Amino acid sequence: LREIIRLGLGAKPIELLEAEPILQAEEIFAAHSDLTAILMDACVPGVDPNTFPLVRKFRKTFQGPMIAISSSPEFRKKLMKSGCDHECLKHKAAWKLCEVLGL
Repeated sequence: LREIIRLGLGAKPIELLEAEPILQAEEIFAAHSDLTAILMDACVPGVDPNTFPLVRKFRKTFQGPMIAISSSPEFRKKLMKSGCDHECLKHKAAWKLCEVLGL
């Protein structure tokens, strides 16, 4: 997924921070108060959705855009209910990020 997003971003000046598993996501979030946006997959790692509580936790303090990315419409819907502002299929994550950030 990271490679697809990087290819989609091309030469745009965006630094991507990737986290897997959830504990690493929490550490990165705590260490980087200057995040501009968050792309949130429903299943980190694996195929079982496990990030809904993480979205709720991040949303308590993060005011920027959070984008739900999943191949499952049901998972994206649950991520949106948990606090994401936008949604898209995984392979469209770079495009959606650029759209949301106005790049």
